[in-house]
Amino acid sequence: MAKLIQSLVRLLATASVAAAADYSSVIERDVVIIGGGASGAHAAFRLREDVGKSIVLIEKEARLGGHVNSYVDPESGKAYDYGVQPFNDVHGASEFVTERLGVEVKAPGRVSRTTRYVDFDTGEQVNYTGPAPADQSAALAKYAELCAQYEDMILPSFWDFPAPHDIPEDLLIPFGDFVKKYDIEAVVPLLFQVTGLGVGDVRSTWWTGGAWVAQFQTHLWWYNDVLLPKLVEGL
Repeated sequence: MAKLIQSLVRLLATASVAAAADYSSVIERDVVIIGGGASGAHAAFRLREDVGKSIVLIEKEARLGGHVNSYVDPESGKAYDYGVQPFNDVHGASEFVTERLGVEVKAPGRVSRTTRYVDFDTGEQVNYTGPAPADQSAALAKYAELCAQYEDMILPSFWDFPAPHDIPEDLLIPFGDFVKKYDIEAVVPLLFQVTGLGVGDVRSTWWTGGAWVAQFQTHLWWYNDVLLPKLVEGL
């Protein structure tokens, strides 16, 4: 058995040397970051600029940004943002973008669109009429008040998040039960557009409400065609 292990070790060592010899050049860096999404790009910038480390950032796509993306209509040339669109303006977020990256922020653009309601199980449109704007606004205001009760649990991070047995019951029940309990069903279509929620009421209220704490109402928007080129230049 010992001889077998020794043979395997020698084989692996030989394979490693052979593999290394196949590379025409080798670079050395202090830190290697896998993935150029928001976290990876931010970490790369901070490590290089603030800590003085040499970095290499590995990203499979031809752009940075991860879930932040835009679709450009080939006919009109207009860009439509999808995936991540806003960034929460908490604890220096706006200063990082405007002062460190030199990116100008502005109000988001608006485009006309048609809403269709579809059954995800069948792919067929359903006969559904959304809530009136006034009802939706009232439900959203009430929902924001409910979420504000738990804001300290998740902002600026999860440092103060309670132990499992101390998590409020409202955050653990299905979101469908939560909106019925507080009579805020009118807010569901809007929240689905923003958070995706989940299919079949499988998400607990916690995962839905995390994006809608009070500070969400004060976020700054900016687009990846402005932010990401600056990040690329910074790296």
